[in-house]
Amino acid sequence: MTVLTRTRKEDKCFREQLRKKPVRWRKILEIPNKRRQSDPPDLYFSCAYSGTTSEGFRIIWIRSAAKARQDESVRQKRLDKAGIELALLSKRLNRRQLRSAVKIRKAVREILKATETASFIEVKVKRHSLEEIKRIKRGRPAATDPVRLVRRIVWGLQVQLREEVLREERRTDGVFPLGTNLGKAAKARKEVLLIYKYQPYVEKRFSQFKTDMEVAPVYIKKARRCAGLVHAYYVALAVASLIERSVRQGMHHKGIKELPLLPEGRMTPTPTCARILEAFNGVSWHEFRRHDEVICFPLKLSTTQKLLLELLEVPVEAYS
Repeated sequence: MTVLTRTRKEDKCFREQLRKKPVRWRKILEIPNKRRQSDPPDLYFSCAYSGTTSEGFRIIWIRSAAKARQDESVRQKRLDKAGIELALLSKRLNRRQLRSAVKIRKAVREILKATETASFIEVKVKRHSLEEIKRIKRGRPAATDPVRLVRRIVWGLQVQLREEVLREERRTDGVFPLGTNLGKAAKARKEVLLIYKYQPYVEKRFSQFKTDMEVAPVYIKKARRCAGLVHAYYVALAVASLIERSVRQGMHHKGIKELPLLPEGRMTPTPTCARILEAFNGVSWHEFRRHDEVICFPLKLSTTQKLLLELLEVPVEAYS
């Protein structure tokens, strides 16, 4: 499953329908905020509207409350920026290059295009006529001096928000389409959404290929060797997952909430395989042979290392 992009025809058609007529959204999932417990939970809604992609896959329309707040905030920032730019432009009118309506409209279009607010802001270029009285005679002014009336054309901007367009656009805030090959009989909307929300964890696991395992390009001619190499990395990834799982499950059973595995001894409630193995970096085995006798130096494990071995169900005697 995946989120359909904004360039897809299916996405554009549904958003146009939302702008014309609102739909009824029903809450299907509530996820508490893990970063800030004081913030409101993330609510997910779905509507009865259904459809399929051009490839024949099922489309589920989801509305996220957190994404709706984010969309509203981003749009408001663009509107504020456009307002500031137009205010600065108004002060520069009737000077130098901004003395004609054509050039003023061009400058307005550039601002609206840069801020992506052309559909939300209506700008009119107004023409005004100013009358000034000028003296014809030079020198010290007198009441009897001849004067003339001079008319001058000046330009101004009338900026107005399109409230109706903004109301229609708010209906699309937080909305995104999920495309999936799981039919209605196989998975309900809530189950499909939960699978999608779990995908970042899977992608994070595979990101370890390039980070912790440092997978690099390898030039292999035979496809069989490529398959063997990929299988070796898959086994390493599975082992890393099992190490994390064993430690975290052991922490849960023993009531341990955090372990000092981060740099500078900082605590973490979710130890990863890289941090667990890093805790044993300084452990090394030293021995030497004297005649027929092998002399070994005993290892000295720290409290954290002994606790990790206990959580992994590895006997400490293996290091003696």
